[in-house]
Amino acid sequence: VFSTARAPLQSRGTMRYCAVVTPTLGALFQSQFYAEVASGSSPVIAADGRDTVLFVTEGSGEVEVGTRRLEVGPLTGVYVRSTEAYRINNRSGSALKLFISNGPGSEDLLLTDGMPAAFDAQFPNRTVSIDPAQRHKMAERYYQLLVNRAQGSTLMTQFIGNIPLSKAEPHRHLYEEALIFLNGEGVV
Repeated sequence: VFSTARAPLQSRGTMRYCAVVTPTLGALFQSQFYAEVASGSSPVIAADGRDTVLFVTEGSGEVEVGTRRLEVGPLTGVYVRSTEAYRINNRSGSALKLFISNGPGSEDLLLTDGMPAAFDAQFPNRTVSIDPAQRHKMAERYYQLLVNRAQGSTLMTQFIGNIPLSKAEPHRHLYEEALIFLNGEGVV
């Protein structure tokens, strides 16, 4: 269990970030970082052979991937292919907050000089926002797929859901999963 409110963040230019899930912490197939980007542009982050999924929790701006600029706002998912690099551009006065998930995992983000032009145009639609029409209902719960094969991701899937006051039956998954609680409280 990890709280972003209590996390010590390291600074790299306009970006402050920390590791949340890494191989050293026990993850077998992924890593996750929490980041806050102040007004301006973050350093360029190389995917470094890893599929990358971003999830914006607060703020708005754009994610620059190679030569493309993708508009993002709260509760937006973004997919970056393993051969690309990206930069977060925050045009507002308040921090843009996001989670960065990589697969396979890494211990740190790889910051690089300059933005390579690489953008795999075979998969042009890289952002996904919440759309109530795309929800899948499961009893009193629902979920929506965000980043998945439709964006070109074959290694990682991102979804968002709502779990009202309830208790799920004990179960297990045959894949590794990291959960981000956006609001509410409960027990896992």
